[in-house]
Amino acid sequence: DFVGYIESMLQLSQVKTYQKYIYKVIMNNNRGTKVRVVFWSNKAVEWSSKLSLYQIIEVTGCTVADVKFQYDSDLKGVIAPQELHVQEFSTINVLGMFNQANAIVEQEVIYTETSIETCLEHGRQPIE
Repeated sequence: DFVGYIESMLQLSQVKTYQKYIYKVIMNNNRGTKVRVVFWSNKAVEWSSKLSLYQIIEVTGCTVADVKFQYDSDLKGVIAPQELHVQEFSTINVLGMFNQANAIVEQEVIYTETSIETCLEHGRQPIE
């Protein structure tokens, strides 16, 4: 499973294989991971007309394949080295739209070790 927003997409293309059509999007989970999702055949035709940039989608039931960077060398180091291939049994759920202006930038949280005794002494009061 992968949940993220569509950062970029290529147009539906015809290929000279039994699959006939291919459609590719790059998803971003807003936590530093970008994954290419590849749609083939009927799923490519179906979803190329339904998806748009910045939609948040959940992709489940895909197969995983290594990215062939020899054909897309500009993506090396940009996307994950494996990509998701949507199959007939895969599901795609559109969850809404991603608003970059309101995107949450994760901040590092630092925890200080404390003892159970200190926690008990403070009861429901915050420990500083």
